[in-house]
Amino acid sequence: MDTYVAECYTTEYQTILQEGLVAFQAQCKSDFGKSFTQLAPLQRHNFLVQLDQTAKAATTTHYFSLLKSLVLFSYFSAESTMTQLLRYEPIPGKYIGNYPLKPNEKAWAL
Repeated sequence: MDTYVAECYTTEYQTILQEGLVAFQAQCKSDFGKSFTQLAPLQRHNFLVQLDQTAKAATTTHYFSLLKSLVLFSYFSAESTMTQLLRYEPIPGKYIGNYPLKPNEKAWAL
C-alpha cells in the first residue's frame, strides 16, 4: 500500500491521506480516550461506519474514501486473495460479463 500511494497517488492525495491518518487517531483518542487498536470490536465498527458516512457526505476528497479504496484495491489485487480465495485463471480467456455462479461457488479473479 505504501508503494502504491508513493508511486500512484498525487501529492495532494498523499497529503490528504497522511493528514487523515493523523486525524483518525486524534478523533479516536478524543471520542474514546484510546487508540483504534484498543477499542472493542463493536466500537471499531461503529467508528468506521460513522467515518464512512462522513466521507460520503463530504464535498471534497475525504481521507477515509481514499483509505477505503486503497484497502479494497490492495486486498482484491493481492496474490493470496486471487489464488486462494477466488478462482484464478492465469491465461486470459474470453469475457463473459454475466457468468452464472452456483450457490457457494467462488467468484473469478480476472
